[in-house]
Amino acid sequence: MDKHCAYKKSTTIFQDTLSIDETPGHLITASKPLSYARELDMTFKEWHQAWQHLLLLINEFLPDDYDAWNTHFLTIQDKETLTDCWHLWLAGVSRCINT
Repeated sequence: MDKHCAYKKSTTIFQDTLSIDETPGHLITASKPLSYARELDMTFKEWHQAWQHLLLLINEFLPDDYDAWNTHFLTIQDKETLTDCWHLWLAGVSRCINT
């Protein structure tokens, strides 16, 4: 999301930890698991911003997969039930079930 990206640019928090293997003197990196906190609480605006950033990264680093991911994004974005069932779509449910 734009707000999160701006926050990450203004801080020195890293997702990796560094350590030194003293015997050969190598620097070792270890990635921490990514946080899924608030992922299912995103608004449509936040999701849309996140997807715009993700699609740019996919296009840059996985160009062969870009068309499939863009089609996936557009399919979700154009669904009639998107606003009424936003949290179901966000959770990965493909149709709104009336109860």
